[in-house]
Amino acid sequence: MLYHCHFISIIHKAFISQIIFSFSIFLSLSAWAMEKDDDLVNLHEQIRKGQAVYAVGFNLQGANLQGLKFKDANFSRANLKGVNFSEANLSRAIFSYAEMPKADFSRAKLKWADFTDANINGAIFKGASLLCIEYHSVRSAKGTLFEDRREILNKLIEEQRVYNIKKNFLQVMLLLFLLRKFQLCKLFIHICRKN
Repeated sequence: MLYHCHFISIIHKAFISQIIFSFSIFLSLSAWAMEKDDDLVNLHEQIRKGQAVYAVGFNLQGANLQGLKFKDANFSRANLKGVNFSEANLSRAIFSYAEMPKADFSRAKLKWADFTDANINGAIFKGASLLCIEYHSVRSAKGTLFEDRREILNKLIEEQRVYNIKKNFLQVMLLLFLLRKFQLCKLFIHICRKN
């Protein structure tokens, strides 16, 4: 009988310790979920107010941010695992040291985006605009999905060509503007000399 009570006591202690362990896991998961929700609320407020997004260190794991505008946003050191950025405007966004395995950047605008020391394992970039992105020191990119090599090379060449055409057009327009201004100055000087 004494052994039976001792055995029940051991089982009781094991059961209590299992309950305490489970409760501590529940509390830590609840804290993680609350932190994630707080970060999503904060991000939503920044977008709603039209502010530049500053999400450094945010936990946005699994968030659906499809089609949103994050131009000049800062996602440095953020947890972006599995985030859906498809069709989003992420021009000049900063993803330095961010964790973004399996993030979806399909058809996103990533012009001048910075991926310095980012983890993009398994991320999807199909159809994304990749002109001038900073990716030379990406920390890890295993299983990342782009189009096939030939297709991505042709796409980058085409984007660079279009970029150069726009740049040259703006330079010509600036030159014409300056010439027009110079001609008006000459005309003004000529009128002043007559008087």
